[in-house]
Amino acid sequence: MISQLHHLGITPQATDQELDLSVPENKIILGVYLATSEAENDRRSINVRQGIRKANQEGRWTAHVPIGYKAHITATQKREIRPAEPQASLIKKTFELVAENKRTVQAVYNQIHSYGLRCSISNFRRLLRSPVYCGKITLPAYEYELARLVNGLHQPLVDEVLFNQVQEVLRRKPTYVAHPANQQLFLRGFLRCPNCNHQLTGSASRGKCGCYYHYYHCKSSCGYRIRADKVNELFLEQLTELQVDPAYLILYRDLIRYLRKDFAENRNVSIKTITTAIDRQVERVVRAKELLLHGDIEEDDYQIIKTDCEQRIHDLGTDLQQSDLAKQRKEASLITSAEKLSHIGAIFQALDVPGQQEIMQAMLCPSSVIPGTLSLSSMLKPGLHFLFGISNTVGTISNKKPIYHQQWEEEYAQRIIEIEREKNRSISRLQAFEILTFLSTFANITEKDSKEINQHNE
Repeated sequence: MISQLHHLGITPQATDQELDLSVPENKIILGVYLATSEAENDRRSINVRQGIRKANQEGRWTAHVPIGYKAHITATQKREIRPAEPQASLIKKTFELVAENKRTVQAVYNQIHSYGLRCSISNFRRLLRSPVYCGKITLPAYEYELARLVNGLHQPLVDEVLFNQVQEVLRRKPTYVAHPANQQLFLRGFLRCPNCNHQLTGSASRGKCGCYYHYYHCKSSCGYRIRADKVNELFLEQLTELQVDPAYLILYRDLIRYLRKDFAENRNVSIKTITTAIDRQVERVVRAKELLLHGDIEEDDYQIIKTDCEQRIHDLGTDLQQSDLAKQRKEASLITSAEKLSHIGAIFQALDVPGQQEIMQAMLCPSSVIPGTLSLSSMLKPGLHFLFGISNTVGTISNKKPIYHQQWEEEYAQRIIEIEREKNRSISRLQAFEILTFLSTFANITEKDSKEINQHNE
């Protein structure tokens, strides 16, 4: 390189000491200068890598700040990361939605992105696999040490169990209907061709006037297709006409109350805590009165204690009153939520497409569609004929073992069997669980929708 520069009329020089490269021995000194600088750079690089690794071993995050966190400098001048709202809450909701394994990652991304999470789909997929969100830091392999995870000092956004569930979902084959959400084709994946029994897909065709028309059409070469708007209209019309058997409305209200049991427990704990605190203040006044009678305290001290206790009792009474008002509001909200089951058609149309598909997965079996007509009763799962009082198409009673085995599910399934037994109708456990699955899904979706609206209003 020096020879090439020399031929170009360029003479390299050291900044701290000039060298006459016409003297051959000076090239040795130049080589020392170059080797020393390179060695210093290598040493500095090693020190930086070791410093980063030591910080990672201590649990400190040293890379770019991940989405959902913000950088913070502590009092000891050390850098740490802390959760940043609202991104942190959106990421937590992301893990919860993916763990349900009911939608594609793309569908979850579209929903969370509409809520305000700003990142690309590729970064979105990477954050789902990043252990930093469960409080872990990846320690790369170094010399003879293998790569491993260490506990971070930062606050995790999700627990380790939920994070592992998401990793399992990302590894295995999805079980949901893998179709992109489309408001005009919400029945895609739930219809079959009347000619060849293949599943119908859907797409839009551009007309001569430039408008787009949506069709459900067969995946095979049979050529069958039907206008999507006509099928959708028939489906929604028949869905609106469905009426829930009154005997199930009481059970549904109890089911919502059970699903809300955390709120009820918190309210009971709050009332018990307030009542105990009031009793303590009363005891404090009684003890002060006894000390006054025995001459252990002065009248002024007694009045100070009494006034302080009365003020605290007043404040606690206000809290208790607010707790009672909150209880009344929750009871009113419970009644409103239970009434939604009587308006399935209107609630269904108000949901987004992912929510509609969750309802249909719990409600429908793959069915055939006849040109110009559609029978919703033939698409319903057999157990739901009991729920909607469709007695002429109950279907065959199955003895297949149900999926769920939790205690509360067994109890509610038994209640459903008792309801039908009082009507002199025979229902299998599988059909009872089909009813329970639909009611639970409907309750979870409508309750989640109500919570999101309330949070947005707040």
